Amino acid sequence: MRRLLVIAVLAGLVAAAVGLAWRWWTAPPRAPYAVLAAALAIAPEHADGALALAQPGRWVRWLASHPQALAPLRIAAPSADRSLARLRGVLVALAREARGPVTVWWSGGELAAGATVGGGAARALQRLAAIEGLPLSTGAAPGGALVTIASASPLLTRGSAPQPDGSGTLGALGRVRGRLWRVGVTRSSLELISGVPPALPRTDGTDLLATTDLAALAAPLTSAGWIPHAPAIVLFDPDGWAVSLPATELPREVERVLSFGGTAVAATPPGVARWRGLLGELWVRPGKGTAVASRPDLLAKLPVPAIAGESGSVGGPDLARACRRIAAACEHVPGGGGVAADLRRAAAALVGVRLARWRLVADGGGRIALEW
Repeated sequence: MRRLLVIAVLAGLVAAAVGLAWRWWTAPPRAPYAVLAAALAIAPEHADGALALAQPGRWVRWLASHPQALAPLRIAAPSADRSLARLRGVLVALAREARGPVTVWWSGGELAAGATVGGGAARALQRLAAIEGLPLSTGAAPGGALVTIASASPLLTRGSAPQPDGSGTLGALGRVRGRLWRVGVTRSSLELISGVPPALPRTDGTDLLATTDLAALAAPLTSAGWIPHAPAIVLFDPDGWAVSLPATELPREVERVLSFGGTAVAATPPGVARWRGLLGELWVRPGKGTAVASRPDLLAKLPVPAIAGESGSVGGPDLARACRRIAAACEHVPGGGGVAADLRRAAAALVGVRLARWRLVADGGGRIALEW
C-alpha cells in the first residue's frame, strides 16, 4: 500500500513538473517597455518601419503555433520578404545568440536586424556574414557587442530617435510610417495598439471590412495584380460575398475575370446587371463606383458610408471558405493558377484564426486583435 502511495505521489510530481515545464516553454514573449524602447531606437529613422521583439526564442516558438500573426507584418512590409531568403540563416543565428530583444527594420524590399550578443558570437556572426556576402557592423553595447546585419549597406545606419515613453511589459514594440505600435501577446491572442485605441468593430455574425486600399489589405493572401489599389467594402457569409468599390469603376481586368465563360442576362431588380459566368451567378450594381455580389440580398446589405480608415470584423473560417471558393474559380482562368495556390495556402492558415478585428483612424489611433 505504501509503495502504491509513493508511486502515486511521484507520478503526480512528474506530471506537475512536465506541466510547469510545458507552460514555461510555450509562454508568450515579454519584456519591459523601456528595454524594447531602447532596442527600437537603434533602427534608423529613415526606415519604413521597425520592430523590437522581446525574447526572440519565445517568439519563434509562439509563431510556430500562430503563423497567421505574421499577416499584419506582411501588410506593413509587403516587399521585405524579397530579402528574407538571403538573411534567413544569419537572422536565425542572431536570434539564437541575442542577449535581449532583436530589432528588425525595413525599407522597401531591403531588410536589416540588430541585437546585442557576446563577443564570441559577434565574431562568429562576422564570419557568417562574410560567407553570405552581407554587410555587417558592430559597436559597443552594455553587456556585449551590438551587431547589425542588413541586405543593403544604407540600412546599417544607427538610429538617433528618442526613446518613446511608456511602462509595463510587452511582446514587441514597433514603429510603422509614423505610428508607434504596442504589441501584447497571450497564449491565444495578439493585440496591437497605437495611440488612443479606438473601439473595435462589434461582432454581430456578419463578416465586414472596409479599407482605403484593397490591394494592400489582400497582400498577405495573394499577389494578384488585378486587385485594385482603391477604397473598398467587403461583406461575406458562409454562402456568398459582396464587394463595393465606391470610388472606382469596375476595372476591365476584374470584369473579364468575373464574367469569364458567361454572358450578361436579364436583371431583376432594374438597374442591376446579372451575369452568369465563371464565378456562377453575379449581381453587379454599376453607376458611381461599382458593387458586385454573389446574391442580390448581399448587394443590398453593402453599407454606403464614406471610407475614412481601416476597419473589419472577420471570422477566420468564414474568410477561409471565401478564399477556397474564389480559388476554385481562379483555377479555370488563364494564368490564374498562381492566385488559386496563394488563396488555398491562405485558407489553410486562416482556419486557425477564430476572429480578427481591427480599426485604424486618421488621428493615429489604431487597434488590431487576433484571437485563436
